[in-house]
Amino acid sequence: MFGTVIDEDDRAVVQEDLQKLSEWADSWQMEFNVEKCKVMHFGSQNNKFNYFMRGKQLEVFSVERDLGVIIASNLKVADHCHQAYATANRMLWLVARTVKHRNINIMVQLYKSLVRPHLEYSTSV
Repeated sequence: MFGTVIDEDDRAVVQEDLQKLSEWADSWQMEFNVEKCKVMHFGSQNNKFNYFMRGKQLEVFSVERDLGVIIASNLKVADHCHQAYATANRMLWLVARTVKHRNINIMVQLYKSLVRPHLEYSTSV
């Protein structure tokens, strides 16, 4: 769920949407794990209101990982880039440790299939 909150009235609208979402889940016999539900505040002028679901306050996070993409509340990609670099570096080290006969064609194929996808995943982010 996403909402723009400037004042108390906007906060009430988002809180009401959370309530409606909980009621919808109840009517369809679904359950939300409230412990896994989180709030992320964007913007430096954000009032950082608290939100509740099923009587429990939702935890506030500044960094969250979703589908392999690290999203920060300041919308900077440094954390995501660092993670991609670290994963690719580990794969590169794995290839260097395990491959004894270093034929250039084999090394290029291993790089393209094992290392490069970590560097290119979600680059549009």
